[in-house]
Amino acid sequence: MTDIDMEEIDFTPIGSKNSFSGVLDGNGHVIFNLKIDSDKDQVGLISFLNGGTVKNLGIESGFVQGGSRTGALAGRTMYANIINCYSKADVSGTNDVGGIVGMFNNSTIANCYVWGNINGSGVTVGGIVGGANRSIDPSTATIIENCYSKADVTIPRFGGVIAGYDESVAGENYKVTYR
Repeated sequence: MTDIDMEEIDFTPIGSKNSFSGVLDGNGHVIFNLKIDSDKDQVGLISFLNGGTVKNLGIESGFVQGGSRTGALAGRTMYANIINCYSKADVSGTNDVGGIVGMFNNSTIANCYVWGNINGSGVTVGGIVGGANRSIDPSTATIIENCYSKADVTIPRFGGVIAGYDESVAGENYKVTYR
């Protein structure tokens, strides 16, 4: 894999029809000028990362526009891993909008960062993840480890530098782990 410039590409998210459960290893390479302009839900480089892994990949520039569950790398995750990734893309959507992942369920994200503008018109917008949830499967942890955000987060309700919403407020069984 080499660096990719997507300036002239009208990109359709990976896993738009079916979830993506493989491994996307960027090997330290980056994507420039990622452009996704959609009104659909679950929008990102990968629409739904279900049991898969994204690692060693950067999004150096671009914008991602979607509805609910919108993020630069993934609109939604479930039982997934995102490791050693970053995004400098601007991201906009309605609910559950994040710099890396929109809706982050029962997954692990580690050693990631965001620099960009993250905007939502509804609720739950975060620099790294829009919503961090564990209720779908309380026996499987939701972990955010060694991540930081220098994002400018704009939202009318429930926004945060790391997570816009953390389901830990629902009780110990739903605790999101930060390390």
